[in-house]
Amino acid sequence: MIRLTKAVEIERPVDEVFAFVANLENIPRWNGDVVKTKKMSAGPIEAGTTFRQYRDGLAGAGEAVAITAHSPHERLEVRARLADSPAQLTYEFDEVDGGTRLINEIEVDPKGAMRLITPVVESRVGHSVAENLAELKRVLEAA
Repeated sequence: MIRLTKAVEIERPVDEVFAFVANLENIPRWNGDVVKTKKMSAGPIEAGTTFRQYRDGLAGAGEAVAITAHSPHERLEVRARLADSPAQLTYEFDEVDGGTRLINEIEVDPKGAMRLITPVVESRVGHSVAENLAELKRVLEAA
């Protein structure tokens, strides 16, 4: 099991950061590996909302993504697949000096051949998450 925690401070109010991150259709704007995310379920974004995500260079029907916990302005949990392995992503939102501290925790359970290279996968995922959070900060602060 891979467990990583990364954090970033964003000079935007918590409600704006939470709304942007919780709308998973925004992911392609801050995650360079994702080219499209489409909301699949009807209704507002809340626990149980499902999406389909398409990654750069991968053909096919995309990956199922679901919000498993949704506490506005505080916590968001998402179940997805990373490198074809089950993953749980948790986002915690804290107000700091008029901005937001976003803590992103990732748990990935490598399957198959991925287990053999867990240290490599962990390093790559950690690097990608740090880059994605930096891009999220850039996008939100430019708004």
